[in-house]
Amino acid sequence: MNLSERITVDPEQCGGKPCIRGIRIRVKDILEMLGCGMTDADILNEFPYLEAADLRAAQLYAARQTDHVFDLLPPDARDSVICGLNQKN
Repeated sequence: MNLSERITVDPEQCGGKPCIRGIRIRVKDILEMLGCGMTDADILNEFPYLEAADLRAAQLYAARQTDHVFDLLPPDARDSVICGLNQKN
């Protein structure tokens, strides 16, 4: 999948956050909907201008971004990030 065809970043749109194909739907919005339990079908019914490939692209983009950030963390901090904790032992 060519992410540059599906994920766009424009400083003049949505504060420069990654969006789907120049539409004012952010990658974050897609991920939150999926995370809250919406199915692909739910999202596509709610936003008929989106395509199934857009949802996959949002997930792939996020996975790649997370991987880069995760690699920058010291090994002892990674477990707390995975568990959503911001505390030191």
